[in-house]
Amino acid sequence: MPYVGGQRHSGAGRSTPYTVDPGTAFKRGTSAGAPGVPSPPRSWHKIAKGWYASLAASGQAQWFEASDWGTAFVAGELLSQICSQGFQSPGLLREFNAMSRRLLATEGDRRAARIELVRDDDLGDADEEAAEAVVVELRGRLGGAGS
Repeated sequence: MPYVGGQRHSGAGRSTPYTVDPGTAFKRGTSAGAPGVPSPPRSWHKIAKGWYASLAASGQAQWFEASDWGTAFVAGELLSQICSQGFQSPGLLREFNAMSRRLLATEGDRRAARIELVRDDDLGDADEEAAEAVVVELRGRLGGAGS
């Protein structure tokens, strides 16, 4: 069963608590390198194509392996069916949402998995660092007030 944000998901809408001892070492393997992103079929609904393209452009995609892209492809197919049928299948929508969570498609999913994506322009902002240094200095002068 896949691990998502502290829960083990069976894919059938049921979850069981799953915890990992913080001292447990992860097993590491090797990857064949960055996998190619499968192209969506022309027959997919435009919403599914947009979702799939946004997933490919998202920061978490840098860690995707071929099996992740396979899962994303199946999720895109499901979303295309859901949109083409006019959102009439709650079961398909529930399964799409579960697959989307496994792919950490939303900020909430990533936060639950303790993953934060940072944009390049958020790193090393000199003005922000200088302002923070002034705030720290002033707090020190005031005896830590406001912290």
